[in-house]
Amino acid sequence: MKREKLLPPFAGDAPRELKEQATDLRLAALKARMYVRAGDAVADLTAGLGSDALAFYEAGARVTAVEAAPERADFLRSRLPADIEVVCARAEDFDRPCDLVYLDPARRDGAARILGYYSPDPFVLAPRLLRLAPRVVVKLSPLFSPQEVAKRFPSLRECRVLSLHGEVKETLAVLERGFSGTPEFRATGLRSTGVFDLSGGGEAPEGDQGQYLCRPDPAVYAAGALPRTIDVFFPSGACVTGPHGFVLSPSKPETEFPGETYRVLRRMPFNPKKIRAEIKALERVEIVPQAFGLKTPEIYQKLKIKPGGTTFLFLTRFRGRSLVFWAERES
Repeated sequence: MKREKLLPPFAGDAPRELKEQATDLRLAALKARMYVRAGDAVADLTAGLGSDALAFYEAGARVTAVEAAPERADFLRSRLPADIEVVCARAEDFDRPCDLVYLDPARRDGAARILGYYSPDPFVLAPRLLRLAPRVVVKLSPLFSPQEVAKRFPSLRECRVLSLHGEVKETLAVLERGFSGTPEFRATGLRSTGVFDLSGGGEAPEGDQGQYLCRPDPAVYAAGALPRTIDVFFPSGACVTGPHGFVLSPSKPETEFPGETYRVLRRMPFNPKKIRAEIKALERVEIVPQAFGLKTPEIYQKLKIKPGGTTFLFLTRFRGRSLVFWAERES
């Protein structure tokens, strides 16, 4: 079920395009806790609806909200707390030194969202922003991989993939003045079990055996944090079917595990004819392919079954073999 975005109480009469790109208040608060210290001078150079500026202010920062469009700047002045200074200016023209610059560039050209479009261009603007502040945080599309972010920003200290209730929402590039080392990749998210924060890197053991099949939060895959996830949440150990595959374990993960857990009923090679014969008595089956090679609609068509029900078929490839795990939801 798709969850509604949590926006400031004054968002009701805001333009639609502002609401669409606005940060969910829960993620804005999470970013404020990670990057803002009480008393910091923070400049939000693309304030938009004001979600991030509001969160930085509530974390104790001295906030300047910069908005290029005069009517949007007036909107913010009339709705944000009076202690937040609203400046009508382009991000490219802002020249006030501060402790932290936050930039959430528009990804729309007018009404249309364009893949790879950013205004202002954070890759061009970054060197100038690092002259204004020792730290710069740039919000990028969730489609941006940490590896690509590292290629585009020479001063990247950290790339953090942010998710909310199992859906990746943002990729954050954290730049630091003078930094030239190896950036850290992190997966951070908010789920019903709480907040998780896991570092990327390393290698997880591979295998295709286990009584439980687990699907970590998508931010874990994006940040390459599977090895750390296993270290933290699987005390009995676990293996993976690949860098983007499933996690298999002899026992359930810790209750705070950021993901879904299923009990494996059996495992078999992918053979559409045999599977059709076995699911004939079932009206519906949930099919979940991961790193498999076929799209979900194609698999439903091959197996001649409808989606739904309580039986799950998890499909993946492991060392050249196509495998199917029959399972039922555990949590």
